[in-house]
Amino acid sequence: MRCPHCNESNLPSSTFCHSCGKVLSLKRSSQQPPPFKPMPSVIPHPVKQKSTTERTWAIGGSLVGIIALLAVIYLAATGTSKTRTPTVTNNARVAAIETDIPPTLTWTPEATDTPTPIPATATPEPTATLLQAGNFRTGPGVVFDIIRQLPAGTSVILKQTREEAGERWYYVTTEKQSGWIHGSLLPVDPAIISTLKINQIPYKTPTPPPTPRPKATAKPVGQCDPSYPGVCIPQYPPDLDCGDIPYRRFVVRDPDLHNFDSDYDGIGCES
Repeated sequence: MRCPHCNESNLPSSTFCHSCGKVLSLKRSSQQPPPFKPMPSVIPHPVKQKSTTERTWAIGGSLVGIIALLAVIYLAATGTSKTRTPTVTNNARVAAIETDIPPTLTWTPEATDTPTPIPATATPEPTATLLQAGNFRTGPGVVFDIIRQLPAGTSVILKQTREEAGERWYYVTTEKQSGWIHGSLLPVDPAIISTLKINQIPYKTPTPPPTPRPKATAKPVGQCDPSYPGVCIPQYPPDLDCGDIPYRRFVVRDPDLHNFDSDYDGIGCES
């Protein structure tokens, strides 16, 4: 339907124009509303009236139920689990049966004091005092190097013990370093010796330094060694080195008992 005022299209069921708001048409619809049909009257069923006795029992049952509910709430608040179980009889009577329900016990462990651990007391290490001054060595033997000499009265801590060539040695620690002391310098109780750890580490015995050879004295000219023509070198023995003679780069022949020609090129004492 179009509006006669603004020519705007509207729905057929519209009374007012949605654009200008004016009345679309004053014509009434030709359709008449359907006739009113009254609803059929409903006749309620007659309600059976209860007798005075039945109403009394109903009220009493309600009161008993309320009392039972209040009892349950009270018992729950006071910590005792007692409930009333209603039982309906044939005559619609409600009775309350009191039932004792034992409470559920929950075990809670009691707090115990945790004992404070007592730290273990460290056992003091055995000590000894030097009777006299002695050598402090790198190993259990007189062939080992001397670290330093400890004065008499020096206190040492006993660490280990060792039997070497029938003699007792102690591995000890001073304030500065560790080393070996001969057993004759330390008076140690046998009971303490039995508690010391036995040292079984294999020690490599150091090679003693070679004994210096005596320097040869010059022999007369008539005793010059023929293995070294052109120079006069005393015959062997004693054994001579290049540092024992004043000659350099001289001819060497076999046998070279003095070993002047170390590279076997026929020339001795080249440097």
